Amino acid sequence: MKHLKINKEHHKILSYYGLDNIDEHNIYHLVYESGESIFVIDEKISYFLIVLKGRAKAYRLSDNGRSLIIKQYFSKGVIGVLELVANQSVYANSMTAISDFECLAIPFDICREELKKNIVFSNRLSEELADKLIKSSTNYFSSALHSGEQRLCSYIIEFSENSRFRDNMSEVASMVGISYRHMYRILNDLCEDKVLKKDEKGYLIINEKELYNLSGKEEN
Repeated sequence: MKHLKINKEHHKILSYYGLDNIDEHNIYHLVYESGESIFVIDEKISYFLIVLKGRAKAYRLSDNGRSLIIKQYFSKGVIGVLELVANQSVYANSMTAISDFECLAIPFDICREELKKNIVFSNRLSEELADKLIKSSTNYFSSALHSGEQRLCSYIIEFSENSRFRDNMSEVASMVGISYRHMYRILNDLCEDKVLKKDEKGYLIINEKELYNLSGKEEN
């Protein structure tokens, strides 16, 4: 992990959250490498994090050692909002970077005090919580009503970069809610139908329109 100084662009982000009044010496620009641990479950919470760039996964380990992915962060969002509002002192999940990952870190105790008196900050956190609830409800109904193929295609659309999808495939199956074997059957079908193309770097999206059709999403 690298500690860097914050810059003018970071001040704009802090202003959006109503935190531009905090002494910048108390705020850090943290950079994690892919695979690096950001925090672990039951560890004391040190920072409230504002995501700037990259991807990270929040997860828990089951009794058999497999990881259950709770959420993925992709170049946006805040980390620690539930713990902050619920006045918790330890992390409820573990988190690891799955690409180079950058965030602004504000001491948790400072944010706890800001929440008591800072209307802008409390409003932003309310918006974040509402967004999490809406997405959670959407994911629930998606799992209940959409096929495995639809869910996998939606996942590929959301987490592809520059028309390329590559990820830990066992974790993808966990997130989508299908078996590892069934996931690969769907991927093979998508390749045969020339929606995707498999290569040494993962999967290249070669028919984005059809991928959107199969996901049930509306193409942007």
